[in-house]
Amino acid sequence: MFKKFLVACLLQAAFTSFACAAGPYGTIHVGAWIGGAYTDDANGKFLYCSAATAYANGVALVVSQTATHAWLLAFASPSFRFSKGQAVTVDVTFDGQSQARLFATALSTEMATATMPPNVARDFGKSSLMVAVMHDAPIQFNLTSTGPMMAALANCVTKIKAEGVNSAGDFSAPKPVAAKPAGTGESPNAAPGNSKPARTGTQTGTGFVISASGHIVTNHHVIANADAIRVQLADERIADATIVGRDPDTDLAVLHIDLKNLPVAPIGRSDRLRVGDVVLAIGSPAGLSQTVTHGIISATSRALGVALYENFLQTDAAINSGNSGGALIDTSGAVIGINTAFIGKDTGVEGIGFAIPVDLVRGVMDDIIKNGRVIRGWIGIVPEDVPDAQRQRLGLPAEGVLLANLYVGSPAQQAGVQPLDVLTEIDSVPVRSAQEAIARVAAIREPGKSIKLRVLRNGKALELTTKVIEQPRGR
Repeated sequence: MFKKFLVACLLQAAFTSFACAAGPYGTIHVGAWIGGAYTDDANGKFLYCSAATAYANGVALVVSQTATHAWLLAFASPSFRFSKGQAVTVDVTFDGQSQARLFATALSTEMATATMPPNVARDFGKSSLMVAVMHDAPIQFNLTSTGPMMAALANCVTKIKAEGVNSAGDFSAPKPVAAKPAGTGESPNAAPGNSKPARTGTQTGTGFVISASGHIVTNHHVIANADAIRVQLADERIADATIVGRDPDTDLAVLHIDLKNLPVAPIGRSDRLRVGDVVLAIGSPAGLSQTVTHGIISATSRALGVALYENFLQTDAAINSGNSGGALIDTSGAVIGINTAFIGKDTGVEGIGFAIPVDLVRGVMDDIIKNGRVIRGWIGIVPEDVPDAQRQRLGLPAEGVLLANLYVGSPAQQAGVQPLDVLTEIDSVPVRSAQEAIARVAAIREPGKSIKLRVLRNGKALELTTKVIEQPRGR
């Protein structure tokens, strides 16, 4: 009982000090982790879903996913003596192998919070031991139930954003987000660390042919754990497939089969879609091949937090397990998206499915076919959107994103960029969101090219020049 009380107090203290937060709304209780959803006390806007647990060493961990799908990790202890606003470097090691450096900020004298880059969040979710070093002092944490806990946080964020805090209930049972391959009990990509070793047996997903030479596009999570892949066409021909390349950052993969006279799907344009346009979703739910469902485009430019680069189409055409990788087509028969995710009916919400727009797919598949991989620009920043209320309190401009973290040795760090700088412009063009900042750097596909960054540091504007390199694997 005391431990639950301590964790609840830590959660309240963390978010009251950070953004005048109110909550928790609903409940998260996974293993020793407890928490819920929090809103901005000033305007009621949703901020975070969070869960915390206390350790015998006197330190508590608080894990959060923000409304913009960023992952945060906080360390709290009555024995800490931080200065509010102090920058704290935290070196973490998972299972004695993968290492990372986090740049935390002290929100109070007893708590420091850092943004976890995607690769660190994945390691945190799947590891059993973490050693964190602050001020040369190592602290050991036995990590239990972190994967299910992070899945519950992702479920909390998805549900609160879809239905509001009035819908808050028990978020502890993770709800499916990705339209997983039929034949599994897993929910791929619902949250970092949620993947499990491949099971023995057969799983089914969907894909479509994009070239007469035998290339097929599908979701990465459909083939992620496959030892062998076999493709069956609509005309019942069967062939073994090889993986040409995969891109987990967009949840896409390209396969190849050696067959003649293939039915190639015409590729359309997703930038011309409008809300209300009629679409058809094709897939193999529950192994029922060539199933077609009907609906409309409900929204565009949705972010779910299931991939690093995402810009989902939302549709009410039924998407179910086994539909992953299938074509979403318009009334002319052209592919305008790849069916990827849905919100499960057990959340009380129906008719919400998501597809990757084909304009994003086109660039990825062309790169994979040509190079075997996707080439993206990278400078090593971890940007984070700043809630409007916090932006006003800190006196930040209307445009710009907080650089919550940097990769050690990255081009941005070498150029003089520092954690907690506010990035306002890239090559003289304003930056409006963290997703935009990542996408614009990624779109620079010329390693060695220099770009100009305009940042605010302690209220002063600085212009820095950094080189762009190819994004390292695993980033």
